[in-house]
Amino acid sequence: MNDTQNYDDLTPEEMQVGLHVAKVGLGSVDYLNDTLKLDRLAADIFDLPAAQDIPRKDLHDRIHPEDRAVIDKLVTDLLNPVDDNTFDATHRVVRPGDGSVYWIRVRKKIWFKGTGQAAEPVKAVFAVVDITAEKRARALSKTLIGELSHRGRNVITVISGIARQLHKHSTPEEFYDKFMTRLSALARNMYTVDSKGQSRVDLRDVFIQQIEPFEDHAKRITLDGPSVLIKEDAGQVLAMAAHELLTNAAKYGALSNADGRVLVDWQIEPSPDGKLSVVWTERGGPPVTPRKRKGYGSQVVGTLTRMSLQAAVETDYAPEGLVTRFVIPKQQIVAD
Repeated sequence: MNDTQNYDDLTPEEMQVGLHVAKVGLGSVDYLNDTLKLDRLAADIFDLPAAQDIPRKDLHDRIHPEDRAVIDKLVTDLLNPVDDNTFDATHRVVRPGDGSVYWIRVRKKIWFKGTGQAAEPVKAVFAVVDITAEKRARALSKTLIGELSHRGRNVITVISGIARQLHKHSTPEEFYDKFMTRLSALARNMYTVDSKGQSRVDLRDVFIQQIEPFEDHAKRITLDGPSVLIKEDAGQVLAMAAHELLTNAAKYGALSNADGRVLVDWQIEPSPDGKLSVVWTERGGPPVTPRKRKGYGSQVVGTLTRMSLQAAVETDYAPEGLVTRFVIPKQQIVAD
């Protein structure tokens, strides 16, 4: 096989610059010594030392546990001399230092010594690209489309409910003004941050804007936390999660009766990482039982925040009231 490729007479230095611009990391594998070597970019992706021989196991241990079986099979097939000697894989890696998860795409080529079944793997070269931002963008786009569809299906029902309530408790003269006031409060729910080119918003304002459409319950919702300026896109994600938690509290939880209360408190944890902790606590509502089927709201509260903000999300369905806790890395949410 001829492995020579025409690079239009680029010098090795020019090719290296091109790879750097494209943010492509490179690595080589020595199968005889069971080691590998990474350039600086690849080393940063895997959180391993650059330009030195390291055990192959150290890199494989970074593969996300849920992806490990698939990648191990790809590698096993790759080492079979009668199969294709290249592979293209997309998977996650976990950096042990902070537990952060990255998506990568890897292309790899292997060389053998000998022929047929007796051939043995000698070396390989691989290229790796960090595609985490692309994956998050796709997930956010998918969720936002789902959110639009979800709210679109419900908006007529919500407006009809408002009209029915006001019809029962208002005179014809009062109806218009009260109806428009309720619609304005509902509309504010769709605008998490002021759309005047702001790049950051106060976390308290995010929650206040989501509470406004639930004005009948506002006095039973307490916000407790310092002023924290967060990125606009992070504010949008947290607003969506807050909206779902408020909706569920009004339907089934602490706001569904006359006595329940909701506390939302947050703080920057006093640690070198400075993670943002947000805790949603419900008390005084009906007894809580976990829902058997996870619906769209659960996906927003859990999946979206994990994917978009790398948040750790824990939900405790304690009988005395739901507790949901978000722990978010500072660099994902706090504006400079």
